[in-house]
Amino acid sequence: MAIGKYHVTVSENLPEGSILPKNMHDTFNLYIHDEIVPILHGTEEQINSMAHSLAPDAIAFGTQKNSLYEVNIACEIEGRIFYKQFNFYAVNPGFYIIISFLCLIQRDFTGNSRNEASS
Repeated sequence: MAIGKYHVTVSENLPEGSILPKNMHDTFNLYIHDEIVPILHGTEEQINSMAHSLAPDAIAFGTQKNSLYEVNIACEIEGRIFYKQFNFYAVNPGFYIIISFLCLIQRDFTGNSRNEASS
């Protein structure tokens, strides 16, 4: 992701509940606003907090402060709740004035959360 733009590389076998972008090239803001915010699950306060944590300014601040900026979200997809994690890593820390590149890794920990809930 470079200053709001992203490029996605994915495998052909997407898991159930995938939240990968529908468009392979677009802006991160559109992806979050159009595809992630509408499926966030929780109270209004929790949804606002998750959406704020995924805003570009919050990500830039988080990756400047730490090498890893992590955001956990709950989302409802086709009537089921999935728990996802966004991990943002600064590729060139300290060069935010010129251009910033971030690496985003999405992880699904739904199974772990369901196992913990049933214990």
